[in-house]
Formats: sequence, structure tokens, C-alpha cells
Amino acid sequence: MKNKKWHNIILILALVLLLFELKYCTERPHATQQEIEQLMLTPDEAKRLTPEMLEHRKASLVLSEYVVLKEQQYVLEISAKEAMEKEGISQELYDKVVKDLEDTNAAITKALQEGQKLDLPKSFADFK
Repeated sequence: MKNKKWHNIILILALVLLLFELKYCTERPHATQQEIEQLMLTPDEAKRLTPEMLEHRKASLVLSEYVVLKEQQYVLEISAKEAMEKEGISQELYDKVVKDLEDTNAAITKALQEGQKLDLPKSFADFK
């Protein structure tokens, strides 16, 4: 019986430590103040983003300089190779940004098919 009591105490302590660690990790941003400003985030937004999400956002902002509107669709005018050489963007992040653009273009196409009027900026850089 005494052994079971110690197991329960150890289990409770482990859970408390785990909850403390989760709370601590979610409250601490994974970005510096300078990165938060460069990525145009609020401190609360920065706390919710994982390091991977921050890298995706950085790549999106860098590559937004190469996105232009052509015939109601956004086009990325830089190849993966150029993005890697010029901007240091990995193939994985490049592919994620391309997927984001595809999703955006699909939403634009759907809205236009539904007869919605859209005022699309000529480039994503206009959002900054």
C-alpha cells in the first residue's frame, strides 16, 4: 500500500512539472523582439507560433517581394533555386509558400466564380 502511495505522489509531481513546462513554453516567444517587429507580429502572436511557424512566416515575407498578380492569380516570380541562393530559403519553405499561393489562388477563383468583386493588390508586398 505504501508503494502505491509513492507511485501516486511521483505521478502527481510529474504531471505538475509537465504542466509547468507547457505553461512556460507557451508563454515565452520563440523570437527576439527584433524578429517580432520584422515579422509584424504582436507579442501574443509570437508566443503562439512555434519556431517552424516563425521560419515559415519569415520565408513568406521574404518571398512576398517576388509575388505579382497576373490575370487575377498570384504568381511567384522566383525559382526555388534562386530563392535558396539569393534569400537563403530552403526547398521545404519554398514549397510551403507555393502551397499558400495555390490556396490563395483557389480562393480567388472560387470567389470570382461566385460573382464576388475583388480588389486584389498587384503584389503581396503591398500588404506590408
